[in-house]
Amino acid sequence: IVSAHPGAASVADLEASLPIHIAAEEGIPVLDILVEAYPEGLRQKGGKSHLYPFQLASLSLENSMHQRVNEHLLLQDSDDGIERWREARAVEHTFILLRVDPNVLSFH
Repeated sequence: IVSAHPGAASVADLEASLPIHIAAEEGIPVLDILVEAYPEGLRQKGGKSHLYPFQLASLSLENSMHQRVNEHLLLQDSDDGIERWREARAVEHTFILLRVDPNVLSFH
């Protein structure tokens, strides 16, 4: 979609979330494409949470870890390979976003 309509990366939804906010929060692996299309999105707080994309990516990790603990308590013998992959992706997304624009840490 972004390649056909590059401006789409700068369009917020009704909750003021840009596509980069949604991708970071959900752990969708398209952050590099969205950053390239609309780098200003890294410095914008979005959605109901009013968080930066790197913060949403970090929350994605936290939510994944809480879910993993809860699932482990329910299913002691379950395979948690998928959850480990999700956690790794959340850390990777946070790192990518901060590496592209570390100055976002100085914004208030």
